[in-house]
Amino acid sequence: MKKNKLFILMALAMCLTMPTMIFLGGCQKEDEIEQATDLLDLNVTNLSEMSSEQKTIFEKASAIINDNSHFSDGRFVLDVKSGKEIGMSEDLFNFFVSILDEQNQYFEELESKGYVGTETEKNKVQFIKSDEQISFMKTRSYEEEKRTIPSGGLDGVVFGPTDTQLYLSRGTIEDILSVYENDDDPLNGEVILYLPSVLPGYLANAFCNYIDKEKLIDLRHDNDDGTIFTFIGTSVSSTEGQEHDDEVWIAIG
Repeated sequence: MKKNKLFILMALAMCLTMPTMIFLGGCQKEDEIEQATDLLDLNVTNLSEMSSEQKTIFEKASAIINDNSHFSDGRFVLDVKSGKEIGMSEDLFNFFVSILDEQNQYFEELESKGYVGTETEKNKVQFIKSDEQISFMKTRSYEEEKRTIPSGGLDGVVFGPTDTQLYLSRGTIEDILSVYENDDDPLNGEVILYLPSVLPGYLANAFCNYIDKEKLIDLRHDNDDGTIFTFIGTSVSSTEGQEHDDEVWIAIG
């Protein structure tokens, strides 16, 4: 009789706990679905046509990658192995991985030409010739605008894990503008001559296709200390496997 009572009590306890277990299991699955939908995601097949909302997502993802990578032994290294670890989709994560890999491949090319990579601040790398005395870019801070830009008339290129920044002095901008004043549609090669030699070729071409006489006039008028151009993208199109300007997003400032 005692055994029968014990069996009944156990069965009753299981009946009472089963709904709770099912409920908790259901909540866990819902949480997993919610976490999956919270991952940063973005279709990055055409960077030049992103909406302001998409650019915000893109910039947030770029900052996350920057925070989870470091520069070591002349190369950028990711501290994570998947997008899920840092809250972004694998497609978006892999896009940034492709940029980082391309940066590292280009660093190897620069080193073969005698350049040495130096990290001037976290994840900000400049390449200089080891046998030449070249000063690093001077900077001037604008607290009210929360920005720091190079100054002192020295052009330069700064590489990061997800972007490349080109600084052109006011003097160089005026030199490029003079090319446009002599020819409304100059060849890219005529403009590239005024760009720093360490700038990757595909970014130099992207710059030439982006810039025009009107933009140069505005830049000369608005920026006494020169201008920073930020490039984000790769030299290889994800759709065609060939160089494609739409794969490079250029921002000024």
